[in-house]
Amino acid sequence: MKKLKTLLLVVFVMIFLVDPHKVMGSQEAHSYIIFEIQIRVDNVVDAARVIDTLPGQNTFSRAHTWERGQRREIIRQVPLAQYYTVVESLRELGYINFERERSTNLDAEATDLQARIRSNATEIERLTSLMLGSANLDVLIEVESRLSEAQRNRDALLGSFNQIVSTTAVAEVHIDIRETVGIDSAIDEDQIPFATRVADSFMDSASNFANFLGDITIALTNISVPLLVLGVPSAFIGHRFWRRKKSKLPVNNTSNNISETEDDSHEEN
Repeated sequence: MKKLKTLLLVVFVMIFLVDPHKVMGSQEAHSYIIFEIQIRVDNVVDAARVIDTLPGQNTFSRAHTWERGQRREIIRQVPLAQYYTVVESLRELGYINFERERSTNLDAEATDLQARIRSNATEIERLTSLMLGSANLDVLIEVESRLSEAQRNRDALLGSFNQIVSTTAVAEVHIDIRETVGIDSAIDEDQIPFATRVADSFMDSASNFANFLGDITIALTNISVPLLVLGVPSAFIGHRFWRRKKSKLPVNNTSNNISETEDDSHEEN
């Protein structure tokens, strides 16, 4: 019995050696930033080389050849601490056609995970104390099972929290660089086939519409929580008020009918 108890204690001391408070780190804001910029440059290749020297790393890169020259689309992950330095460097590459910053706030998810991790750590401490104070084999086996479950929950919670931390530690920069002059020579807009101009306009419109939908989705997400907080109690109170008002109507009618019946009875007498 003593050997079993000692073995279980050694195992679980090793399993729960990690301090969840140290893993979580400090209470800081958690926002995921996406920055989009479209730049007109003299030479796409030279601009791409400059981008490669900036902090971060490319996660996507695609080169195009079109009637107006060369074009390259790049997605680059940048450390959050150097995000503004990278943005300023990009603005110096050429003429800016378009830029926009979007952010998704993950503070609510991070706060909830931190609270659940602390609750889990308290449960682990309670079960460990219970194991230390018991000499019953059945109790030790049950506590061992519950500790194993708590350890799995802890790993899942820490994994989710660390995912948020790693995601918000970088900013995602979408870069679209385009040449102002064609590859061999400048091409007049009138020389571009009509079908090509229509296709280009359609692609730009589709891209702008997709960006619009993204903004709408973010806006709806931000206002949905306050609407639920205010709307649900209001609907409940309104429903209760209507039910009480509706329930009073038959009672009044019934009282009137009873009074009229009593008056008729007195007249007959």
